Amino acid sequence: MQNSAFTVRDVRNGEWYWVDKAVIDRYGFKLKPIGIAIYNCLAKLANQAGLCYPSHSYIAKKIGASKSSVKRGISALIKLKLIRQERRRYSNVYYLLKLDSSNRAISNEDVDNENEIVHPEPQIAHIDPSDRSG
Repeated sequence: MQNSAFTVRDVRNGEWYWVDKAVIDRYGFKLKPIGIAIYNCLAKLANQAGLCYPSHSYIAKKIGASKSSVKRGISALIKLKLIRQERRRYSNVYYLLKLDSSNRAISNEDVDNENEIVHPEPQIAHIDPSDRSG
C-alpha cells in the first residue's frame, strides 16, 4: 500500500461558508444546478448578517453561466423564498433568508411518473428538550 501525504480541510481557518442542507434536499429539484450554484455564490459572498450585493455579471463570471441564466436563477430563488432582493441606489442587495421547514418545496419524492404531485406523509418534528426558546 502506497502512503501518500495529503491535507484534510480545516474549517477553522475561515476559508469556508455554510449552506443549509435543505437547499439541495428540498429545493434542488426546482432550482436545478444553476440555481444551486447561484445560491452557493451568494452564500460565499454574504456577510454575517446574510446579505451581499454582487452584480449579475459577477455571479455569471464566478459560476460560468450567462447573465440571463443568473437573472432566471435569482427569480427562482426569490419565488422559493430562499433569498430576498432589494434595489439600493446602483446595486441589488440580496438577503439569504432563514429556511422554514414547514414550507417545504416539491422534491423528487413528491412527484410520480406523470409529474403529478403526490401528497407525502406528514413530517413529525423532533423537539429538543434543552431548547427553551419556544
